[in-house]
Amino acid sequence: MAINGLGLGDVLGIAMARVRVTRPVSTPSFGAAGESGVSIDKEMSRAIGFRRSISQGPRSRGGSELSPDPMTRMFGTKVGPRVARDIGNEGRTLNALQRLSLEVMAEALRISDQIKNDDRLLVIPGETGRAPVLMVMSPRVASADDSRIISDEANLPLSVLQAGLKETVDATGGLPEVAAFWNVMDGGAEALAELFLISQPEIVLTRRPRMIPLCVPLPHAEVQSQGMVSTVGVFCLDADGEFGVTACFHGTGPVGTPVTVLRKGSQVKCASQVKRASQVQDMVFIPLSDRSIVGSMIGVTGVRQDREPARADYARFDGATNQNRSTRIFSTDTGLLRSRPTIMLKLQTDPDTDQGDSGCALRDDGDRVMGFAFERTAYDDYPQFTDWIWAANALRALELTPYTGA
Repeated sequence: MAINGLGLGDVLGIAMARVRVTRPVSTPSFGAAGESGVSIDKEMSRAIGFRRSISQGPRSRGGSELSPDPMTRMFGTKVGPRVARDIGNEGRTLNALQRLSLEVMAEALRISDQIKNDDRLLVIPGETGRAPVLMVMSPRVASADDSRIISDEANLPLSVLQAGLKETVDATGGLPEVAAFWNVMDGGAEALAELFLISQPEIVLTRRPRMIPLCVPLPHAEVQSQGMVSTVGVFCLDADGEFGVTACFHGTGPVGTPVTVLRKGSQVKCASQVKRASQVQDMVFIPLSDRSIVGSMIGVTGVRQDREPARADYARFDGATNQNRSTRIFSTDTGLLRSRPTIMLKLQTDPDTDQGDSGCALRDDGDRVMGFAFERTAYDDYPQFTDWIWAANALRALELTPYTGA
């Protein structure tokens, strides 16, 4: 029977229900990490040993049963408490370690050519009763109902994972993932094996859906250019100190493209042209001579860049089509927390956007800007979700600073 209306959560549920991942309870489990076709990787087991401190329950003939609780596993390792001391928060520590394990796997799969260039990789944080997941969206999967776990098919021996670790995050700054990265790097093979013992991540394969832009002519929009209408992202200053707004490239065009910016519900209307543009980031900067267009503002707390958004976090956006709309975070691209001006980084929410919302800002519950609406899956395609450009990376790429009115 055909499946209709599937979101990313539905696809994940199909994959998890279809394949029961079973492993011996008396031996360490490393999730998808390890050699292909081997339930317990001997190389990783030798690197870590199997200590009583990371288990719970009575001793059995083969050792002790591994705790099903990732927090218990984390504090039973050497690397977990070290990272927790550096980060200062147990929940963020576990999230950072789980995120790092998925990023390492993603880079290892790329390095070893186990994924194709047209595959998309999404990071789905763990939650109660479910491991963190690296979702591989492939155009070679015909249907969403073919989604399945492929953890046992991936060949990720310790040497490949070590190579992947070196490519995971920018090793500077105060992000929790950076603290996790350096502790695992300093701890060598043992710490890397402990990382996967804590996280026990899985890999899910599903289909890659067709995406469509969110910009077509609509009334009452805020950026008009060449017969297209989209939505202002944020007020900002460029590297020259000039005041203006961000908008989407696919709704405007390259440097020099004429545009008209208007404030919804007011008579303020500004004619201008694109000054800075990045097709890679799908972002442009439009200078404005009249600051009276600002009016009241939201998102003045700044841009979120200290950590990735958590699974199921609520967020809000105000587009030309959907005003004051709520949505929820589901996943993010791999490499989200790196500074990568030549690559577009994105986060994913439920498919709550529509055509005309392109360029609008996604805000977290602290009123920080997280992303800009980019595209959503075609209305008749599955799985369904919306892609938002990660704001911190895109603004850095165009050398833009959010304007707070100060």
